[in-house]
Amino acid sequence: MPRNPYRITAAGLIGSAALGVYLSTVPLGLVAMIGVAALNPSMLLTIPFYAGAGALSGVIVAWLTRPPRTTGPSLRRRRFAIAGALTLPFAIFVGQLDVIIRDSAAGPRLGGLIFFCGAAGVVTYYLLRRSNTLRELRRRADAAQSSPPARVTTRG
Repeated sequence: MPRNPYRITAAGLIGSAALGVYLSTVPLGLVAMIGVAALNPSMLLTIPFYAGAGALSGVIVAWLTRPPRTTGPSLRRRRFAIAGALTLPFAIFVGQLDVIIRDSAAGPRLGGLIFFCGAAGVVTYYLLRRSNTLRELRRRADAAQSSPPARVTTRG
């Protein structure tokens, strides 16, 4: 995959946008879950299923985003499973906001908020990759300056 000087990839941009969108739905989903609990409490019986699906998806994401040779992969999978189990039910309940909010203009506003959070994820990814790359280049340049010159030996 072609890279620019800051090592920013298309997959990284798409992943950071998806993460921003996903994380922006969590607070909205919490509001929706509270509203659903007041209007239709039987919908809350689906939360354990969504938590299990979130845990499974968290393990899959942990497996796909890191090579298996890294240290502590079981801890990484466990953390991702917990995060998925905690956040996926909220993200699913965002779909119930149209039942709770009977305002026709609320949908585009919420969509705009979610889009803005996705764009913020892309900007954050770009800034982090750029600063990490520049820090690595500075470290290499400092190491090259401080190292002693190579020893030249002649035979003869």
